[in-house]
Amino acid sequence: MPETILTSTVNASPKLSEPIATADTAIYAYWVEYDLNLTYNALKLAVKESGEITADYFDAAATDTDGESYEVTVSILLGNQTAGSTLTIRLSATGKYNVTKTLNIGNVKVYGNPTIPQYDNTINKIKEKDILNAGYFVAAAQDYFGTAINCTVEIIDGEQTAGDTLTVRISATDASGNIVYQDIEGIEVYGTPTFDYDSEKTSIKSSDILNSAFQFQIRL
Repeated sequence: MPETILTSTVNASPKLSEPIATADTAIYAYWVEYDLNLTYNALKLAVKESGEITADYFDAAATDTDGESYEVTVSILLGNQTAGSTLTIRLSATGKYNVTKTLNIGNVKVYGNPTIPQYDNTINKIKEKDILNAGYFVAAAQDYFGTAINCTVEIIDGEQTAGDTLTVRISATDASGNIVYQDIEGIEVYGTPTFDYDSEKTSIKSSDILNSAFQFQIRL
């Protein structure tokens, strides 16, 4: 049995006490292996000038080693959200035991609206089998930073069948999701022309005038 020495603040001279029986005491220590994983889409390096910057936009998620999810907050660490600027974005999440993880995303560009400075809006007649694309309308687009971006062409009114009239939309989308478009209306669709004639007429006079009025009827 261990002996316990007691001291008194009243008596000037300490003295030994009688042995006091105590229960055995066990002290245990353990470590918790815990971590918080913060992920995001590293390809998202563009935001709109007027768009809200959220965790969802960056596909950001925080999950701990227990499989539990936590809210991710987003803030602008450096820069201003104005067109033509570059930002540093901070993602942050806090899990159990006050464990906090942060990630910084640098070189995030802020995009204003793209433009379509070039397209042929004089095209008002097309063939039924023409392939309508950016090249057909000589269309070109660029983002706010002056980088060329793809144009797409779609029919938003009518059908590309002979005799119909179309409205075509030329549009472009930049890296941040900004969209610009131009519409061309009143485009007529032409099929292959046909003609009728008198197949039994096998002779002509030297004085006959051969033209469309001479037993021919051309149909467009």
